[in-house]
Amino acid sequence: MAVRTTDLVAEWVAKLATGSGPGTNDPQVTTWVDNVGSFDGTLTGFGYTQSSGWAGAGTTGDPYCLVFSGDNDYVDCGDIGDGFSDYNFSIECWLSAGTPASNTGHPWSYKNTANDSTRLDLLIDPSAVERFYMYNDAGTSDYNTLELPTTGWHHVVCLMPIGDANGHVYVDGSLQASYVAMSGAMTLDKFLMGALWFIGPAVAQFYEGKLATVRAYSSAMSADEIAANYAAGVTAASTDSAGFAGMTVTRLLQG
Repeated sequence: MAVRTTDLVAEWVAKLATGSGPGTNDPQVTTWVDNVGSFDGTLTGFGYTQSSGWAGAGTTGDPYCLVFSGDNDYVDCGDIGDGFSDYNFSIECWLSAGTPASNTGHPWSYKNTANDSTRLDLLIDPSAVERFYMYNDAGTSDYNTLELPTTGWHHVVCLMPIGDANGHVYVDGSLQASYVAMSGAMTLDKFLMGALWFIGPAVAQFYEGKLATVRAYSSAMSADEIAANYAAGVTAASTDSAGFAGMTVTRLLQG
């Protein structure tokens, strides 16, 4: 099964962290290359060990990944503009959050660096509850809450279709939650993995766990496309094949 490539704005895949292969701790690979765009991520605060750095064997059960300690390590992908916000986007990741996550942390966040009230972010709290937050420029917020399985690797997609007043979260190919989202401007720029940007402390709420892949799309994925990306697996990259061709697939675990 191939990964959807339509409207793919950015893709960080740990097995291609250097552009051609996985990241290593010795020598230190300090940049996570954007596989399809120009938003390479800069690693900050990592100890370049198995508990704060690159890890994995490249298998389905143990994929190449970046391990975040929850202390002060994160990936700064810079100012990526508003290329996939304004209420028409999909942000997808493969993550493993531990058993359970021992502190609040953000696998990814998309932020207005001049306004703490504007952001999209995925949060995992100490009880391994997952929350997807949306705050617009006026500070109006909405979010959903769902239980995230605490062991193993999981596929999480947060999206909002244009013309749809609802935000949606899929976990492991299944729709887990929907909610009525607010309207109004949402001006975003900075994209981080492993933390949340604040105006006061520059970064905070560090993530403890692993990321194997993060993808951003400038449109909402369909349920079938999410199922296809999930079926492609944690080791898949968009460049592994010709990409998702719009075929109809059986929805996996679709509720």
